[in-house]
Amino acid sequence: MNNYFSHDSNARDDEKILAMRIDLGWEAYGLYWALIEMLRDASDYKLKANFKVLAFSLHTTPELIEQIICNYGLFCMADDGQSFFSSSLTKRMEEKEVLSKKRRASAGNRWGKTTESDANTEQNDANAMQLHSKSDANAMQLHPQSKVKESKVKESKDNYSSPRTREGASAPNEEEKERIYEIFFWRNMKNPREEFEKFLQHNTQYGWKLNNTPEKRRKAAYEWGPKSQGDRVSKIFLDAWSELHERLKAVMPLVAKDMLDEGSRLTVNNGAIVIHARKSVQNYLANNPQPEIMKLAAGNPVRFSWP
Repeated sequence: MNNYFSHDSNARDDEKILAMRIDLGWEAYGLYWALIEMLRDASDYKLKANFKVLAFSLHTTPELIEQIICNYGLFCMADDGQSFFSSSLTKRMEEKEVLSKKRRASAGNRWGKTTESDANTEQNDANAMQLHSKSDANAMQLHPQSKVKESKVKESKDNYSSPRTREGASAPNEEEKERIYEIFFWRNMKNPREEFEKFLQHNTQYGWKLNNTPEKRRKAAYEWGPKSQGDRVSKIFLDAWSELHERLKAVMPLVAKDMLDEGSRLTVNNGAIVIHARKSVQNYLANNPQPEIMKLAAGNPVRFSWP
């Protein structure tokens, strides 16, 4: 857990991050968190503001890195004028270090002293263990086959224990599964639903032991599968769809959910812009023209379709 840092689950709705996402899209959001992770691993939680080096490391452009660091108040420049840091991350890490020191001190006080009462308790426990071992040995001699059967039954139960009981792991609930699927959808994968199902099947098979928290599952979903399968839809459409979806989640949650069907896309047919979307989305857009869609249409007729 040496590389751990706390992360608010609603960070995407932060005012500064929203401003960045509106201008630069979800790519910038991913790069922002990549920079935070790099700062977490850096000495004093600071990095040199060398945009070319950072861009090379993150496979993007220096211009985009500079915009993320300098334009939205998400990072601060150090006094030397050459390094940058995140005040939020630094504060959290300082709090974590203080808490860790307190825990170490508490553990030292607890285990560094052994009272006479503790010694007596340990001796009593040792005696009890010895008696218990002798009792088990005698029982084994009297009923050897019975013990073997009990052992096999216990082993069988351990091997097929549910994900929630194996090493404290817990599977995601339905609401979290929807959030995980959104990651696959916005990654613009060719078959987001299929990859999402593979992700669930793989982790269920191993009892969610590695990805046993929402934060770990979210990170694993971003890293799942090939880095590039070829885009499912154009980036322009995906950005516009994302902005509309973000706005509708609070006011029209069912429509917003239907927007995440992997068949949603934009095509051009005889000079008209065709929005392929589920019926609920079609009805909403037909009755409530949205600026993102009008911008995509650029004055051309807008039609709706669904396979």
